[in-house]
Amino acid sequence: MDDLCSLLHLGRDDEFLRSVNVHVLNLFSNLIVDGIIREHLKAHIGRFFDVKLSLCTAELVALLRLLGNFSMMDDACVSVGKYFSEVFEYVASESNVVRRQAWTVLLNLSCNKRCVDVILKTEAFDGFETGVKGIFTEKNEVILLKSIKFLCNVYQGMRIQNRKPFSRESILNALLSAKANLILQATLFLTQAGSASEEFADAQRLLLMLEDC
Repeated sequence: MDDLCSLLHLGRDDEFLRSVNVHVLNLFSNLIVDGIIREHLKAHIGRFFDVKLSLCTAELVALLRLLGNFSMMDDACVSVGKYFSEVFEYVASESNVVRRQAWTVLLNLSCNKRCVDVILKTEAFDGFETGVKGIFTEKNEVILLKSIKFLCNVYQGMRIQNRKPFSRESILNALLSAKANLILQATLFLTQAGSASEEFADAQRLLLMLEDC
């Protein structure tokens, strides 16, 4: 495992090394089902985020794919959830592929109750509320569907939370602040979307949760 990790040269501005990084990250994505490998990567997950600003698009997509697989594992997802704010930054990317991979990670996290708790307790950050309110402007149907499902899951998690322990600066309170805007947007979306679409069904579910939150 150490030999494989030694092949990673994240942050280096060299085309060949970037190509190697992509292949190694994709290999890790396939090996993540192995518990020993997963534990090793969990111990070093912060390293990936330390160099995220220097990654090219291909490296970033490979990293997000790895994090997406990580976030599906019950014993590893919280390790990714702690970096919720860093992952969320990429929902504003100009690249459809990056946005889709970022929302895949976020959606996977939102399917785990412990991760939802971590997300809701995270301190709100610049761009979060704007990103949430911009979900219904997404033109890519796959990304739109993932983002609506994510909101359904986190608002569902809010319904069963004791809100007293949460700080005013928490994601939970930022989501409460965004609620009225999202109700308007979801209502408008439902008048325009095809009633047989999966997006329509999820937007209906989201609207019910928003009104009940």
